[in-house]
Amino acid sequence: MRFLILVLTFVLAACVPSTPGTPQPPTLAWLHLHIADAANRGIGDALATCEGLPAVRTNVNGDASLQLTRGTSCTLSVTATHWKPGAAVIPVERDTDFSLRLDRDPPREPTKAEILEYRGYLANLRDFQDRIMWTPSLHGVPADIRAEWLQGYASAGATHIPIGPFDAGEAYPGAGFDGPDLNDNPTAIRALLDEIRDTRTLRGHGLIPVIFLDGGGRNPAPRLARIIPTLSTALEGIGTSTITLPCGWESYEWTAKECGDAVRTWQPLSQGSVLAWHPWPGRSNGASWPPQPDDPWGSDGARFWRETPFEMFFAQIAPPRTMEQADCHRTVWYVDPNTGKSGWTYPEDCWMNRFEDNLARVGASTCNDAFGDRTPCAQWPTRVFVAFETTTYWEFRKVPGIQAVTHRVNDRIKALCESYAVNCGFGTGWPLPLDRP
Repeated sequence: MRFLILVLTFVLAACVPSTPGTPQPPTLAWLHLHIADAANRGIGDALATCEGLPAVRTNVNGDASLQLTRGTSCTLSVTATHWKPGAAVIPVERDTDFSLRLDRDPPREPTKAEILEYRGYLANLRDFQDRIMWTPSLHGVPADIRAEWLQGYASAGATHIPIGPFDAGEAYPGAGFDGPDLNDNPTAIRALLDEIRDTRTLRGHGLIPVIFLDGGGRNPAPRLARIIPTLSTALEGIGTSTITLPCGWESYEWTAKECGDAVRTWQPLSQGSVLAWHPWPGRSNGASWPPQPDDPWGSDGARFWRETPFEMFFAQIAPPRTMEQADCHRTVWYVDPNTGKSGWTYPEDCWMNRFEDNLARVGASTCNDAFGDRTPCAQWPTRVFVAFETTTYWEFRKVPGIQAVTHRVNDRIKALCESYAVNCGFGTGWPLPLDRP
């Protein structure tokens, strides 16, 4: 009897409801996820799934949360665009924080045709602080800003990124971001090249580094003696995905022989990179004029192109600043004193005057006279023609209205290139409407 009363007492006690407000042992717990890269930078819009539960997406900081039953485990799978999938098994006994690192899914290598089809913004783009994103400064730009710039270029449709030289100080007066001297540091240069190449373009390949070996000042031999072996080491295994310019930026202070020596020294060490040449405004070749006695090309512009391994010509024009300058046309009546031929010609200060002649010769193996009449010019071999520097000087200085001038200049270049059946590249933006790759 006593045993029966004891059992009934326990049963009745179990049936009595708990007093409101009495804490109950929780049955659910939160799993707080942080999905990030190797540097712990959050990866936004990643899709995270625990087996058997609805998927969630991470926010811009790479964070997401799931609710599970305590004492269970989350068999986690994570996917994100341009990242390799990640997975983990996470026991959940209580509210739990868990971080998962994803490895980058690298973009594909560019094809040779894509390397030769130049699309860039040398001074057109600005960052969130309204700074010109001057990429020759990249080796001195802080990592977070550098990542913002590279992604900004890629998102805007750029495919090529000019960098170098790798000297100490500002890359260009007013560019900011003093860089270190990397001329003897192949490891640092390679890290920068890999960061550029790992940034995916709208075409799907990585950004293409365009590397200037020198700034173009006098007596380049001592500087080249440092950078050539360093850069050759940095390019091992990746050289064929780059463009290099051994004669540097606008090397008007070099002799023709100095450029020739630079090319001959660099080519066998270039790791297969595409070689390009970039002159000062209006020049179509690197032969000397007035003639220099040690010029390896004998002051012959066509011979310069026939005997050098340059595949690309990065042309530069005297930069128009106003729409009126951008729209200059053949408005000067001219009589050729030698032939008696007459017609309309460009004014001497019109940027189109030199540009069309350069495009015709180097881009189309065509010679044209002052009136625009064209004849075959077989002694000039065809090279890939890039309108590299157009309004760059004024874009860098943020001259009011310059963006409209840039678009107008690029529209005119596109029409002129089409008239010569030349697929031109563009280095300071490109024609409207935006021709995204």
